[in-house]
Amino acid sequence: LIHLRWTNTIPAEKEKTQPDPVICEKPQMDFQGRVSFSEVRVYQRCGRHSLCMDTLRLAIFAKNAMDVNKLEGTLVSQIHGFNITFYIAQLTPAGIYTFMELEHVRFPQSLGDLPSFFTLATLNRLLNVHDTF
Repeated sequence: LIHLRWTNTIPAEKEKTQPDPVICEKPQMDFQGRVSFSEVRVYQRCGRHSLCMDTLRLAIFAKNAMDVNKLEGTLVSQIHGFNITFYIAQLTPAGIYTFMELEHVRFPQSLGDLPSFFTLATLNRLLNVHDTF
């Protein structure tokens, strides 16, 4: 069972900073290791520097989560306003950590934008994220 939580705690991976929401495994009603992280920014108060720093933090959270929880990879996301960018972090057999953008999805801002969201291209992007996770 996978569970999305909006935590206000320092991760078990001994980081000094904390991600906004995390996705944890929850077998038998007990939260286990964190398998995914997100950083969230509102659209109005955010510059490129803040977004770059969030991306760097996500890469560090992902690397530490893979080390502590002995994962081969993890999915992280960056939410900026109505835009969500999904990244995948992996540990290659050569021992190199990779971090790359998987998909970028813009969610509708109003009910009027909803029909333009449900296109084949958008659904394929969301399915790609689902299949990766």
